[in-house]
Amino acid sequence: MVRPSGRLRKRVRQMFGRVDPAPVDLAPLIARLDAIEHTTAEVVQVVHQRQPEPLPEPQGLVAIQEALAALEKQVNRAGREQLRTSSLIDAEMEQAREALDLMRAIETRRQTEMNALREQQQATVTAARLEVIRALLPAIDGLDEALRSGQHLLDQPVTQQPRNLWSRLFGPPTRPQEVEPLREGMEAWLAGLHFVRKRLLDVLAAEGVQPMDGAGQRFDPQWHIAQQIVPATEQLPPGTIAAMLRQGYRLGDRVLRHAEVAVTHDEMAGGLRPT
Repeated sequence: MVRPSGRLRKRVRQMFGRVDPAPVDLAPLIARLDAIEHTTAEVVQVVHQRQPEPLPEPQGLVAIQEALAALEKQVNRAGREQLRTSSLIDAEMEQAREALDLMRAIETRRQTEMNALREQQQATVTAARLEVIRALLPAIDGLDEALRSGQHLLDQPVTQQPRNLWSRLFGPPTRPQEVEPLREGMEAWLAGLHFVRKRLLDVLAAEGVQPMDGAGQRFDPQWHIAQQIVPATEQLPPGTIAAMLRQGYRLGDRVLRHAEVAVTHDEMAGGLRPT
């Protein structure tokens, strides 16, 4: 390091020599100047040691700026492409949702129509079955009447009466040996009628149709129609069904045909008692 203390001392002597030509002791001042100069030199050396690295050349800085601008353009272009793609995806998703809603509406309407058609078919089948069932009821009534008549005939006692020629040729038999074969035939015929009646009732039962309760039951206007009034007895108190005049039938809780019955009443009260 070059120390310019000599120039400073010379400059000091020149200044003091012009002002006061008398001899002056400059040693303390020169020593002080040397110390200041030494300190200044150290500060300059420290500043040179801590100086930052040189900045890049202007040409390299321009290249970096151009690269950043190109990258920014690419980023903006990618953002626009992403926005356009997102818009297309949103539009397609909206169309897919609309198509799905339309398909659901169509499926709901189709299911509703199928349910209505199924109910209509079920109602048609049920109505047809009821018509068939109602058509069978008169046949069962005929069987019931035939069974009652046959049983009544069998219950009649055989009487021995004198017979003339006409009655012998065309009248009914009156002697026991003549009646017994007829009774056996009548019983066999009634058994056949019972079998046919049971088969018909089994067919009705398969469809859920049941005959209503008969004699001995309490009269219920929901199920029964009173066609005859008979006096009450100890066994049949007032308001009791004494006889079933025509059988009634029901399908679950639904009346297919009301039962026509004979009902007991209290003669003292002059009418039926409430059930």
